Amino acid sequence: MRIINLLPKPKQQELRFRKLYFSLVTFTVLASITFLLVVVGQVATRLYLQYDQKNIETGIERLKNISNKEENAALKARIKLINNQITDFNNIMNGSPKWSKVLRAFAVVVPEQVTIQTLTAEAGKKQVQITGFSPGRELVIALYNNIAADKTNFTTIDYPLENVTRPADVYFHFTFTVADSLLQ
Repeated sequence: MRIINLLPKPKQQELRFRKLYFSLVTFTVLASITFLLVVVGQVATRLYLQYDQKNIETGIERLKNISNKEENAALKARIKLINNQITDFNNIMNGSPKWSKVLRAFAVVVPEQVTIQTLTAEAGKKQVQITGFSPGRELVIALYNNIAADKTNFTTIDYPLENVTRPADVYFHFTFTVADSLLQ
């Protein structure tokens, strides 16, 4: 079906312009209302987010204060425990003799073919007892002479005669005292 407009041409054009005008006015009003709704929504969202941010920041500060107190107390207790352990360790280290120096000084005086089987140290008496094996009597005598000659590290040494009764395959034992300077 076809619609025929019998109005004169200028009137038809006026109606078209009027229809276009009302369409533009309607579009502008709807766009303005939509724009205002979007702006109001954004402002409301911004206000809500600012309020929420302040609440979250307040909660964070409250949690920081609580956690700092608890963590500080726990951390201080742990530091105190570690410091006490270090102090105990240092006290033990300072109170016990330095036997590694004794071993270094003793290792120098042992002849090459002599085997030391046991070495027992008594800290209170500052004595060292050794037992060992030597392929010959001369090496046992050399060990005794080396220890006796080192007066800076060893003060006294016993000389059991059974150490030199056999000429070969000698099992020996000595007891000697360590100088105070070596144990410090």
